[in-house]
Amino acid sequence: MKGRFRPLRWMVVFALISALSVASAWIAIPVGNVPITLQVWLVILAGLLLPPLWAQAAILVTLPLGAFGLPVFSLARGGLAILWGPTGGYLYGFLPAAVLGAFLRQRFRTGQNWIDDGLATLLMLGVIYFTGWLHLMNVSGLTPWPAFLSGVAPFLWIDLLKSALAVWLVGPLRQVLPQG
Repeated sequence: MKGRFRPLRWMVVFALISALSVASAWIAIPVGNVPITLQVWLVILAGLLLPPLWAQAAILVTLPLGAFGLPVFSLARGGLAILWGPTGGYLYGFLPAAVLGAFLRQRFRTGQNWIDDGLATLLMLGVIYFTGWLHLMNVSGLTPWPAFLSGVAPFLWIDLLKSALAVWLVGPLRQVLPQG
């Protein structure tokens, strides 16, 4: 009987993460080309809490909404210009990052949840930073090092803190959420 409710619980988590991601776009701290938001943290939570397809859906729902102009991207902005602008690559990176994190959590369990979660989180951050960094270089004309200094370095410490918070939080959350 308990397994019968897994999709419903995943749907609730999916909806919560999607809604919080949209809401968090309204809370941002501008830092150069790329503002600090809670969206990366929510991508990490999606990857750690949901199966791959649900994690993909939780992230994918905001991209088309933002592309159509709804204010779901950082600083409550929307439109194709955001996806093509300096922060677009980070947004593109959210989708593969969440799917990769969910896949890793589902496939490679060592029995040490915090280690598995930490490694998955670091890989998710790596995907987000890599796609964002490449896109930033492409649209801004910056060379690799200046693009790294403006689009990655200022955010490492805050995203590592967000990641640690996510790893700490998912343990208790898994007690009430379905596994699998």
